[in-house]
Amino acid sequence: MAKQDAAPVAGTAAQDRIAALTAETRRQAQELADLASLLDRAEARCAALEHDLAAAREIPEETGTAQAPEEYRRALSSLRRRVAELNAESDGQAQDLARLARLVFDKEEALKRRNAAAHEAGQAAAAARRDLLAAQEAEAACARRLAEAEARIEALLHSSSWRITAPLRGLARLWKR
Repeated sequence: MAKQDAAPVAGTAAQDRIAALTAETRRQAQELADLASLLDRAEARCAALEHDLAAAREIPEETGTAQAPEEYRRALSSLRRRVAELNAESDGQAQDLARLARLVFDKEEALKRRNAAAHEAGQAAAAARRDLLAAQEAEAACARRLAEAEARIEALLHSSSWRITAPLRGLARLWKR
């Protein structure tokens, strides 16, 4: 009987564990989607920065030197500063992308581990249920055998043979105490 009581408790604990793991998996999946969105935005920003950098590099140095050399030098200096800033920003974005990619990878691995744990918890719940059913079947078989034995004893007690009934009546009195 104790095994019967323990099996539903184990099944309930496993179901609670499965529910908790499922909720955690959903939360992790949402977090993973948010990180993927953030990664996409960062990649788009990097592409825009690379485009700006490529456009800045395409300006030839000879443009406008005859017309306004000082203005050209200031513009060129400004462009070079902007190119340096874009390079630094691009490097920072690349590092951010690498960190985000690692974070996404770690989250995916954690999600896989949680899914595996949920699967194992489900397997444990199924095993507990099978054990409970086996214990119930064994209990029913024992109850049937006991009923059959009691029926045989009753039949023997009501038998007309004194050699059979005398010792059995003594046993029956002892047994019913």
